[in-house]
Parts: sequence; structure tokens; C-alpha cells
Amino acid sequence: MAERNIFSSLEEVDKSIDAFISPATPYVVGLQEKTYGSSDLNKAIVAKSRILWQTKEVPYFGTPFVYVGRKILFCHQGRDKNKAKKGKESKAREQHNDHHRKKIRNVPQPTKKVGCPAAITIAQIALFPEHVIDSDTERKRKTASKHIRSLLDSGDKLQIMVTTKYYVHFPPSDCHIGHSVVGMVSI
Repeated sequence: MAERNIFSSLEEVDKSIDAFISPATPYVVGLQEKTYGSSDLNKAIVAKSRILWQTKEVPYFGTPFVYVGRKILFCHQGRDKNKAKKGKESKAREQHNDHHRKKIRNVPQPTKKVGCPAAITIAQIALFPEHVIDSDTERKRKTASKHIRSLLDSGDKLQIMVTTKYYVHFPPSDCHIGHSVVGMVSI
């Protein structure tokens, strides 16, 4: 089962990721939004002013929030992001079968990527703890969202109390497919 953790600071997130990652299974940054890790929440809230109550990464818990940014770390043996480019280059080489072509190395394995689906997902959200609703009805959600939006649009962001939380979703250890996850592999 996947592990989901909530943190209050970026330092706590980095520490937990460092503790989770082993030398045998390093992760690489696959996606990082520009607003992720931003300490200036006013810019992030203005840029992404949609008031949310739940997302794929963040379950419903009664407090409205704004999605600030996200970062996804993929397993180093995940999908090959240059597969299309490599295919185009090989087709171009096949079309130019004249005597003046560049020498090509014979590579038995064109990539180390095996399509491992393991990924660590981090979502940074800005919570509005003063606008908690007690029961989950669409009317209460809309009323609270309209009130927050009106405060944001008025330009007086000092009236709104905002806290930052980080939702980190760690993959289970059996999620790694096609490669070893125990110890270093020697060639």
C-alpha cells in the first residue's frame, strides 16, 4: 500500500525523501512546477486562484485550499523520455545509406530504462484554516469558496490566514518493475 504523509515545511519533505530513497533506487526530477516551493504564497495564490476541497493527491478534510505547485520524482529506470527522438534519429540514419555517414556504435542495449512506474509525488497547498466547513455539502463549499474568492479579489490578502502543507505520496516497494531494488547491481 502506498504511503501518504503530510509535512509543514520543505525541509521536512526533503528529509523524508532522503530517508526513503536508497542508493539502489535513485529518483530523478521528472516534473517541477515553477510555483512549487514558493515561500511567497501571495503570488502563488493569485496565479492559481481556484479554491479546491480535494484533489487526486489531497483527500477531502473540510478545509479549502489553493494548489500552489507540485513536484514528481520518477524512478531512474522509469520510462524513456527520449524514445521518440531516438526513433527519429534511427530512421534518419536508415534513409541516408550512402558512404559518407557517421560511424555508429553497436549498442546492444540502447537504454537503461525499463519502464518502472515508481514515482514520488509532492503537492504543495495553501490552506485557509479559518474557512473550515463542518458538513460536506455543495452549498457550504460554494459559500465558503465565494467568500475566500471575494477576499482574494479585494486585494487585502492580509485578512486571510494561510498555512502551507506538503502532501507526499511514496510508492510501495513492490511498485518497482523490471529492476532490482535491493543493494547495488554490479555489471
